[in-house]
Amino acid sequence: MSDPRLRSLLLGLEERRRALDMPTDALALRSRLSPPVLSRLLAGEAEGVPLAQVRLLAAALAIDLDEVTLEVVAQPLEEVIERQVEKQTRRVARLVQGTMALEAQGLDAGQFSRFSRSVREIVRSQPRSRLWYA
Repeated sequence: MSDPRLRSLLLGLEERRRALDMPTDALALRSRLSPPVLSRLLAGEAEGVPLAQVRLLAAALAIDLDEVTLEVVAQPLEEVIERQVEKQTRRVARLVQGTMALEAQGLDAGQFSRFSRSVREIVRSQPRSRLWYA
């Protein structure tokens, strides 16, 4: 499919990736696409691209794609970023809580809540590109 609308869509997905500061290797993991395929798509190379791959890429960038019209409905960048901050905060806080509990030093609910707020601020202060790694 060499539809100019598809090429434009693919280039728009690359712009979205950049706006999110999402590294291509993190996007490859999130979209379950191989790095060579992802590179082709982000470069706008639309010839012979299965729409299923475009859908995977769009979903990894928090975009709903109408496969018939190729129209997109993108979730606002700040919502996507905030959701990822919360996800990373929960992951880190649970890891620390689990480790502390193993050593019989677990936090009660109030302490855990305060600790989670501290972790959230640390996560937010990091470069945005680090948000996308598990």
